[in-house]
Amino acid sequence: RPARTASTSSCNPISVLPCPGRAASSKDYIGKTAKVLVPVKPQSVGKIRVRVGGQQVDLLAVTDDEAITSKDEVIVIEMDGTRARVARLDTKD
Repeated sequence: RPARTASTSSCNPISVLPCPGRAASSKDYIGKTAKVLVPVKPQSVGKIRVRVGGQQVDLLAVTDDEAITSKDEVIVIEMDGTRARVARLDTKD
């Protein structure tokens, strides 16, 4: 009887990046920083660019904060379907 071995997949289950060949899931985006492409305002949808699994991905974004400009950097705090809920990343030292 052959010995049992671990999965032959090179995917690390602890990694925050998606496995090669696997589509990113909502949890892959949470906690990632992103660049604002289109300003994000309360009650209005903007657009961000985030890097996940070595790929840059553009997402629609919403916020509960005050308006976020395209000069700001944000963090993804939640995914609601294909929309990212973001918060301004405080970069003050």
